[in-house]
Amino acid sequence: MIDRIEQNRFMRGSLFSLYSDARPRVLLWERAAGYDRLMAEHDGYCRLADPVVHRRTVTFERGTGRVEIFDEFANPKGRGGIHDLVWTLPFAPGCAVQSVADGWMICTSRQRVHLTAPCRDPEGGIVPIAVELAEGWVSARYGIREKAPVLRWRWRGVIPLTVCFVIRRVSTC
Repeated sequence: MIDRIEQNRFMRGSLFSLYSDARPRVLLWERAAGYDRLMAEHDGYCRLADPVVHRRTVTFERGTGRVEIFDEFANPKGRGGIHDLVWTLPFAPGCAVQSVADGWMICTSRQRVHLTAPCRDPEGGIVPIAVELAEGWVSARYGIREKAPVLRWRWRGVIPLTVCFVIRRVSTC
């Protein structure tokens, strides 16, 4: 979310309905020798007084299971304004999420993965992002909800901003 606004507005009085505010565009879809990469963006936050385009690049390294995610936020008119950003990462019920020195360890009954703290660039400059690990809800099917861990990152600052985080398999159980 940016400035407490979702990328698509909810339709009042209509369950599971959203307005089509965000128009996604695929910029790159690449399948190479050891990885797959997708770069896409949407303009769902261009309706803000100070518009923002969100671009995400996801690279999946085949064989290792490593996933690298770059999020880029920019004003399409080239100006930079102050914004509040929130990333929400809900996990499946039964996952254990534990804070470690450089991120979080996520444990399931089948594997352990490491999630890095967001950094500004590939060299690892840390972005001052506030973090909250909370208990939330997920729903695998209609009418059923289960408690599950939720990780939230919060950042306030001047756009443009680029952050990177990495998910990598540590071990299987």
